[in-house]
Amino acid sequence: MRIRRAVTVGTVALLVATVALHPAQALAQPSAPAAPYTALTINGAAGNYPASTGTRVYDRGNATLSLSQYGTGFILNASSPDGARWSTRIQPPTGGELIAGTRYSARRLSDATHAALDVYGEGRGCNMVSGWFDVKEFARDAETGVPTVAAVTYWAGCENNPVPMQGEVRFNSTVGYGATALDARSLDFGQRYVGRDRQIRTLTVTSAGSLPVTLADLTIEGPQPPHFEIAATTCDGVSLAYGDSCEIDVEMSPRARGQLSGRLTFAEADAPDARREIVLFGTAVISADGTYNPVGPQRLLDTRSGLGAPRAAAVVDEQVLGLTVGGRAGVPASGVSAVVLNVTVTGPTAPGHLTLYPSGSAAPTSSNLNFVAGRTIANSVTVPVGPDGTVSILHRGGSTHIIADITGYYIGTDAVPSGGTLGDEFYMTHNERILDTRDAYFGGPLRGGWYAYIPVDYGDDTNDRISALAVNVTAVKPVGSGHLTSWDGVQDPPTASTLNFTPGRTVPNMAIVPVAPCPDDLGCAGLPTIWIHNGSADPTHILVDIFGLYMDTDLADGTRFRPVDPTRIVDTRTGLGAPTALGPTSTATIATPTSVITDDTEAVSMNITAVRPTANTHVSVWPAYFGTEPPSVSTLNPYQGETVPNAAITGIFNDGDFNIYNHAGTTHVVVDIAGTFEYVYDDTEFSDASARGAGARSRVGTGGDTGIPTPPLRSTSSRAYPTPPR
Repeated sequence: MRIRRAVTVGTVALLVATVALHPAQALAQPSAPAAPYTALTINGAAGNYPASTGTRVYDRGNATLSLSQYGTGFILNASSPDGARWSTRIQPPTGGELIAGTRYSARRLSDATHAALDVYGEGRGCNMVSGWFDVKEFARDAETGVPTVAAVTYWAGCENNPVPMQGEVRFNSTVGYGATALDARSLDFGQRYVGRDRQIRTLTVTSAGSLPVTLADLTIEGPQPPHFEIAATTCDGVSLAYGDSCEIDVEMSPRARGQLSGRLTFAEADAPDARREIVLFGTAVISADGTYNPVGPQRLLDTRSGLGAPRAAAVVDEQVLGLTVGGRAGVPASGVSAVVLNVTVTGPTAPGHLTLYPSGSAAPTSSNLNFVAGRTIANSVTVPVGPDGTVSILHRGGSTHIIADITGYYIGTDAVPSGGTLGDEFYMTHNERILDTRDAYFGGPLRGGWYAYIPVDYGDDTNDRISALAVNVTAVKPVGSGHLTSWDGVQDPPTASTLNFTPGRTVPNMAIVPVAPCPDDLGCAGLPTIWIHNGSADPTHILVDIFGLYMDTDLADGTRFRPVDPTRIVDTRTGLGAPTALGPTSTATIATPTSVITDDTEAVSMNITAVRPTANTHVSVWPAYFGTEPPSVSTLNPYQGETVPNAAITGIFNDGDFNIYNHAGTTHVVVDIAGTFEYVYDDTEFSDASARGAGARSRVGTGGDTGIPTPPLRSTSSRAYPTPPR
């Protein structure tokens, strides 16, 4: 609340003109003031006075100063040529005298135990709630009793104002004084984004008194965590002669949303109890950058019909398709960093592979989908989007039809793009199987045309925030050919598929599946639930393994996606990342290159490919932080002699490492990185300003505290249904 009050003390006439003296204005004379000293310095903001500096240094070089008697005290008036006028009133306690060498406890009006201190000007003043002043020198005319000499240092705490008023009073005094003029009384950092946006503001301090000043004990005060800190300074411990300046760089790095404030404080070495205080403030908001928005699934490309393609025709060897994703299927036209696609090849005439990459870039050496002649196969692909909202698809090997279904997108700007919404953050979970139709309780394989629902339970505080599950869906030894579709179950299943299968072959695929509350009549009322539809006419067993959650953005401890140019970090055929192929029941620990990750990287998004295994096997990927014992779930299930890919997300935590396990035979492995998930700071997690220095890539503690959500409580009510769930 700003305080305005008319000041009518004695005969002082006040003006309401606004003035802000910057250091250059304060230093009107070419050299330091000489004795006898007459000056008035004011540091702070009287009554929340909204001037740009709140600092005034008046002396005979830049103002007219006069002292008048006021009861047993005095008033020092200062008038500058531009019409500004400020005054300070000093009085002893009722019935007392001003005595040199004495400190007085003060209020705005004196009483028997308190002296009076009032600083006012330009129609404003300090409604003082506490204060003091030191009388260093004081004398009166012996005959008239009029004050003739005064030297006072004062401090006043003002109502509803975090910055105190403080300064020096001199009139014909032999006592020198230090003074510092500031180029601002507050530092406004504007709007900044939590956890990612750092801004520096600079405060300039200029010596403006008769004595050199030495600044000491520079401190940032305010609530924890430390949203503000001193980034650099030339002021600490430096003696400043008249006219010399130094600078203090203050950095705002917000770690919680909302209106944030703090105080930069420092002392002058010869007056340590009269600290200077500068208000720091800014607004912290949540950035949308790196958050995930599910859409669809919805088909964007089908070369069989010409959807999203120049014409209805198979794609030939070395052909590049430009697939427009921006502005389609709920994806904003701009501001998108990457999209998540389920890409399928069908009817390939020869072995080959697809490579997806942002338009406008050169095709990388990495691949996203490897296939053999005659087989329909799908893979989830996270790919950066080019500046024109387009993704390039390079096909090598014979000819094939290509299908692409979009399931979501990541935002690439701090502000929510037009047509989009603030998305969700990603949370790693323990890899765990949440559905296995081979279990006796489920009742057998999922029949053709039937639906399975899978609820999860992470506790009330978490359940309400979950928007999607990151899962690996596997069809196990299907009886016939078909496809599986995973979705939130709110409406009939979409026409897009999650994976395609053929008789007898176990096929996995990663999927990010939106959730919806479980219906009341299924025994899991309100739990976040996903559904899977068997689009085949024949039954198949299904596995669903969870490895992550997408949850609404609250900066508690989530991560944000950062796309990288598709980068190959492992190829055991050449010794890249791992020296040799993986033998039976062997594990390779992969050190993620520092060129790909940052100190804040918690997980990596990858495409992992098993190349020509010597036996049917399964391959698992998991964080090295959890040790070398492989999890009970698999990432991909390659057959002997085939090259099989699958997308995966795995944590890397403190050390940047993850493990790859091969179960049977020997296989080469290729890993291509598509992006990383970066930790975002938050006040609930941040406890030590140095806790996330170089090399500290995780918020997790030592010992067994992983900070990862505990495994879900799978509801035994999961069942198959012959009709749509809604």
